[in-house]
Amino acid sequence: MITGEFAPARQLAFLKDSGNLVSLAKYKALASEFHVSSLLCNKSFHNDLDKNWLTYTSSLLGYDFNMLSATASANGSSLSVSVRVKNQGVAKFFYRWPVYLALCKNGNLVSGTKTSTGWDITTIAPDEEKSFSFSKTFSGLSGSYSVLLGIPNKMDGGYPVQFSNTSQNKDVQGWITLGSVSF
Repeated sequence: MITGEFAPARQLAFLKDSGNLVSLAKYKALASEFHVSSLLCNKSFHNDLDKNWLTYTSSLLGYDFNMLSATASANGSSLSVSVRVKNQGVAKFFYRWPVYLALCKNGNLVSGTKTSTGWDITTIAPDEEKSFSFSKTFSGLSGSYSVLLGIPNKMDGGYPVQFSNTSQNKDVQGWITLGSVSF
C-alpha cells in the first residue's frame, strides 16, 4: 500500500480475497497505519465483485459517516433540525465543505430553501460521534416537505459526501433524507 494508491497490481487479487478474514485483517492494519483518507483503487469498480464486501472494505479506506439520529420539526414558519453523526471510518474528512439543509417536495429541492448550516464535519474524528443543531425561519411555505442534508463536493465533477445510511439518495441524488415536516 502506498499512501494515496493501493498498488494497482494487487487491487483485483485483494478485492477477490476480501471475504477472507485473514486478508481483511492485514488490509485493515495497513489502512490504519497509513491513515489514508482517500485510497485510489480503481479495480473496485470491476463488475463481478461482491458488492457487500466492497462496501465494507471501502469503509476501511477513510471517513465513513453514519447518521445515528436526526430530528426535524416545524413550528409555524420555523424549522429546527438536530442530527447526531458518527464517523465509523479510520480517517477524518479533511475538507471544510459547507453542509446544507434543504426542503424537498415530489423529488425536487424547493427553491429558496437550501441553506448553509455552518456545521464543520472535519471535527468528527474516526470512531467518534458529534451532534449538530440548526434553526431557520422560512416564509411562504405550506404543506409537507422532506428535510434533506447535503455536502456537495466543491471540486468540479466531484462526488458529494455520502452517508452510509439507506436514506442517502432516497429523495434527491447527493442528499440524505432526515425526515419530514409540515408547515
